[in-house]
Amino acid sequence: MILKYESTVGKADVKGKSSRVIIPREIVKMLGLEWGDKLIWNADIGDKGVTITVKAAKEDEK
Repeated sequence: MILKYESTVGKADVKGKSSRVIIPREIVKMLGLEWGDKLIWNADIGDKGVTITVKAAKEDEK
């Protein structure tokens, strides 16, 4: 099953070197996230583009 959500990218700091995005509530629930939790971002770069996957960091990965 594929679920699709849309977010808007915003500026994270005054220097403008990072970006910030709101995680949709449904994704927060699916991942069991709480404020302060860490996420792991994986970028798979292939011939057809980039696929990004995100997962909640486990305690031993933090």
